[in-house]
Amino acid sequence: MDAITKDLKIDSLCFKNTNEFLESLYDHSFYISQMPNGNRKAILKCLGDSLGRIYFKDNELALSSTGATIKKNSYLVNYKLTSKEDVTLKISKISGTFLEVSKSSELLTSNSNELPLSDIKNISNCYIPFNVQIKKVKKKLK
Repeated sequence: MDAITKDLKIDSLCFKNTNEFLESLYDHSFYISQMPNGNRKAILKCLGDSLGRIYFKDNELALSSTGATIKKNSYLVNYKLTSKEDVTLKISKISGTFLEVSKSSELLTSNSNELPLSDIKNISNCYIPFNVQIKKVKKKLK
């Protein structure tokens, strides 16, 4: 599951179990749909089919390399929850344009590994990325 925040404070996260970890994460951040695939429906809805197709054609290379660019410019932090599950945070620095929607919006997509957003009470508004810039992360979390 992806989250976006101005400043992640690891000491504010609860490492007891998956549900409490996610509640604490989204208490200080916002859910963001998976990039780049998580924004397809939203872009087509906002731009319309014709302009949406042009957007995807013009940005095909950038959209297809977003995941690899994030991976290359981020670092991983691994944690073991008290309940024995493993959690890996991929810390990235991005900026860009996002569409804000409610967690019940039909524009949101998720992957099969995600908990239903309705199960996480601290998620209310969600963000769908339209255009992101990815920067190299220089500072490691402690």
